[in-house]
This record gives sequence, C-alpha cells and structure tokens, in this order.
Amino acid sequence: MKLSKLILILGILFMGLATQAQVGIGTNTPAASAQLEVSSTTKGFLLPRMTYAQKTAISSPSQGLIIYCSNCGANGELQVFNGTSWTNISGSAAASSLPILTTVSVSDLTSSTATSGGSITSDGGGAITAKGVVWDTSTNPTILLSTKTNDGTGLGSFSSSITGLTSSSTYYVRAYATNSTGTSYGNEISFQTSVATTPTVTTSTSKIWMDRNLGASQIATSSTDDQAYGDLYQWGRGSDGHQLRASLTTSTQSSIDQPGNDLFILSSGDWRATNNDNLWQGVSGVNNPCPSGFRIPTKVEWDNESVSWAGINDAFNSPLKVTMSGDRQSSGGTIVVVGQWGSFWTSTITANNAYRVYFGSGGKGFDSFVRAWGFSVRCIKD
Repeated sequence: MKLSKLILILGILFMGLATQAQVGIGTNTPAASAQLEVSSTTKGFLLPRMTYAQKTAISSPSQGLIIYCSNCGANGELQVFNGTSWTNISGSAAASSLPILTTVSVSDLTSSTATSGGSITSDGGGAITAKGVVWDTSTNPTILLSTKTNDGTGLGSFSSSITGLTSSSTYYVRAYATNSTGTSYGNEISFQTSVATTPTVTTSTSKIWMDRNLGASQIATSSTDDQAYGDLYQWGRGSDGHQLRASLTTSTQSSIDQPGNDLFILSSGDWRATNNDNLWQGVSGVNNPCPSGFRIPTKVEWDNESVSWAGINDAFNSPLKVTMSGDRQSSGGTIVVVGQWGSFWTSTITANNAYRVYFGSGGKGFDSFVRAWGFSVRCIKD
C-alpha cells in the first residue's frame, strides 16, 4: 500500500512539472524569460565532466550539447556541440588534448646547418612521447618527412640541430610534439641558408676537387671517420633528400627526372622507370647535385687521380682523404660495408648502368653498377 501511494505521488509530481511553463531550483519565482533557473549563493552549476577521449566517444551528440572537457587545451575547456563540431563557449574551435608548443627562433645559420627547437607548455593531458623539429623547402612540413629531428620526450624547452641543408635556399621549420592523441605543431619559421664557400683541394693532376664527400660535415680524419662519410646518392638524382642515410624508401619508380619526393627508390635497375643517360653530364647537367661550378667527375678523371693507389690507405693518404663510407642497396635500402669499402659514382654511363670506383682494404677498382644503388659523391671543378 505504501509503495502504491509513493508511485501515485511521484506521478502527480512529474505531471505537474511537465505542464509547468517554468522550473526553478533554489527559487520559487524563476525569471520570466527562463525555462529553467538555478539560484544559489553557496553552490555552482556542475556540468558533465569528461576527458577528450570520453567526449569523442559520445554517439551522435545533439546540437547544443554542453560539456566540460577536463584535458582539452592548457587547463580544460567548456565546450558546446554546434551540430557539426565541438567549439568552446567563445565560439572558437574547441581545443583538443594535443600538446601546445611554440617553435624556437632559428640561429647559428650556415650554408648547410641551423639550430632551432621548441618549447612545450602543455602535454594536452597525455605524456609527450616524441618531440623535435621538421623542415622542408615547402611550407607546413609534417613528421611524414624524413627531414626531422627526434629530441626525446617530456615537457619543456629543447634544442634541435638541423643538418643537410642546401646553400642559398629558403626553408620552413616547425617544432612538433606527439602524445597518445596525436601530433601538434608550433608556429612556422622561415629562414635562408648562407652562400656556401666550397672547401677545395688541388691534387697532383692539377685538378680542383671538393676536399670532402658531398654531404659530409668535415674533411676526413681517418678512412672510417663517420663525420666525413656524407650522403649516398642514386645515380642521376639531385639533392632532393633521398641521399640522406636515414631517408625512407619506396618501390615506385619515377617517370620523370625529379621524382618530387625525398624517398630512396628501390629497384633492381634504375630508380627511373626509363633510363635517361643525359643526367649528371657536366656543370649544367640535369640534377647535378654539386655546388655551383662543380660537377660529377668522369671515370677517366677518377682513373687518372687514383692510378698509383693500391687501396684505401693510398686513397686516404692522398689529398682527397677518401673514406670507406659504405653503400646503400637498391633492394631494401640497407646501408652495407660501412668501414670496409667506399664507392663513388662517376658521370660515365654504361648500357643501362653507370661506372663507380671503389676503395677498401682489399684494393680498388671500377665496375658498372645499377643506378638505383646509393654511393658517395665527390665533386670536381672545371
């Protein structure tokens, strides 16, 4: 009997509320313009509180739905669903739980290097698992590029060394930070590298050569000096990023002379779908990666230079300071024989291949090699 009476009372109460024009909580006289008024001088109005992940898990949110996202932005945000997307109460796009950071101004500029970094002021509610800077000659670079640094984890400021740049070129750099939700970027900064002064050496053949491998940061102190190894180029390609030792790979051959990407192209023959024998021919040769006024030496020029060399010892003790920089395989893209052999491309072609010269403890030699392999480059001046 008591249960029946309780149900009856509740029913009457809810029917009254349903027909009542206005509802007041803490007041018997809600404002005339309010359907619901909550009045209190000691307590607040508490909305549903949830994380970014819980908010995004709401199925088909209704237009006007309001929640408090506890880990959105730097300190949480009051957000409303506008029927299409979540916005904050001010009407701006709602903050996600991505990290918040800025990019550090570029300094220590040279023709091939620079210094930047970032400052992470919020982890977005999740631990920072990766951070660094990413750069490119096009705007809005992303971490999909190989031209980036990885400077550890965690909040705070960090410094990044940018290397492998081309002289007299404009670059764009952004700091990045990644947490469990995703990756966010700092503001973009543009900078221009200085004009390179190419260091040279004159050999016994009266030829002027670069004193180091293309891409190397210094002249070699030994034949196994990894700071002097430099980059590994596919024959006929320019300095598009593929030559970097950590560049990513693709099995898609290019149908044009400039592939338009920085990927090392895997192939059993040429990185180009159809051979072009006119690449790398002379100072004005297509895709010539050498500094202005320099070019890829011919087989004859390498032969004349190394005619008296028995192997790597003679090659290193020569003015060219040759290193055993290793080779990059055209199948798989693995770098091999580092510290054992050093191979250098020539501009001289053979059938579908091109000549290389190689040096190691086992001697020296020339052979015809598929153009998709990655070898060192040493430039010569006319």
